[in-house]
Amino acid sequence: MLELVLVLVLVLVLVLELVLVLVLVLVLVLELVLVLVLVLVLVLELVLVLVLVLVLVLELVLVLVLVLVLVLELVLVLVLEAGTRTRTRAGGWYSYSYWSWYSYSCWSW
Repeated sequence: MLELVLVLVLVLVLVLELVLVLVLVLVLVLELVLVLVLVLVLVLELVLVLVLVLVLVLELVLVLVLVLVLVLELVLVLVLEAGTRTRTRAGGWYSYSYWSWYSYSCWSW
């Protein structure tokens, strides 16, 4: 009878050990899933940072293009203004440019 009780206790202990091992395996699997999710989040953050850097570089390029266009526009205005000037009899300069005509016509009303 005592042997039967000892065998039953031993079987109960073995079942409890099996349950504990299964719980441990489940915890390890959950940890693995969490690590994989963390790695995925880190990869997504890296992709977002790379996209942000790309957007910043594109903004810088657009600003440089804008500055270049403004400089070219200034050069063209200066060239056009210089090309429309003629000498007066007194030795000064008189401009026939569009801008001077526009300014004169606006203020003459």
